Amino acid sequence: MPNLGSLQRIHRTHLGRVAWILVIAAAAWPLGGLGRAQGQGAAAAMSEQVQRQAMFEAEDARAPSAADLNILTEAARSPSESIQRQAVRALGRLERPALVPDIAALLSAASASVRAEAANALGQAVHSLRSASAPGSDPSAAANQVTAAADIALARLKAESDPLVRGVLCRTLGRLPYAADAGGVQRAEEAIEAVARTAFDGRAVSQPALLGAAKGFESLLRLNAKTAVPGAKAVERLRQGRPTRARKARPAVLRDVDPDPAARAGCAHCRGPSGRSDRAGGRGRPR
Repeated sequence: MPNLGSLQRIHRTHLGRVAWILVIAAAAWPLGGLGRAQGQGAAAAMSEQVQRQAMFEAEDARAPSAADLNILTEAARSPSESIQRQAVRALGRLERPALVPDIAALLSAASASVRAEAANALGQAVHSLRSASAPGSDPSAAANQVTAAADIALARLKAESDPLVRGVLCRTLGRLPYAADAGGVQRAEEAIEAVARTAFDGRAVSQPALLGAAKGFESLLRLNAKTAVPGAKAVERLRQGRPTRARKARPAVLRDVDPDPAARAGCAHCRGPSGRSDRAGGRGRPR
């Protein structure tokens, strides 16, 4: 029969083992939590990769079914900025005017890159209406859809502060298929000229906005050369941005801020060699 000393030694041994087990378990617990967190992160990354592949396949197939289209519209509501950007780009590339509301919703996204992609997609969505004069089409319905898209772009331009997004909105306004809607062309021209004016007023020079305005105006002239003549303000604004060899020959504002040469080149593309718009100078379609 074990004596009292033996019992005490056995008791201490068992307590020591239990203590070590508890210490090891306590040390392992954070590692287990970290492993679970890493596992969840990997699962989320895999889920996003699967979603991206599904979006790519839906876009590549031109979203022939409601299920394919749902993949893209659901992705456009994702909390992920990169997923939103890919989704709205795909929606625009489908060139379906009916998707304008889904695209317009992302014009107020938190991310400027998503808003810029949505502004570009807005123009792509109504691009197919350029052929609305084909037999069997409804020109009045097409004109209404173009006007609605222009209204969306103009409204966003008034609220938008990011220079890149403002530039993309100008480009979209310039390439919308206005057909014979001279009023729509004039509204677009005035909005684009206002953006260019802001870029040249000496207080808020924004190179991306200026470049977008130049490209938007170029598209507006080129696509509507037969029905619209640019206003004097727009032509003068473009003349301000002409590239010059001598720095001292630039207007005072340009000497102070020296805007992006690409923007000045874009402005020059909208004018003839003399510094005037080809259309305004009576030489037909701009080059």
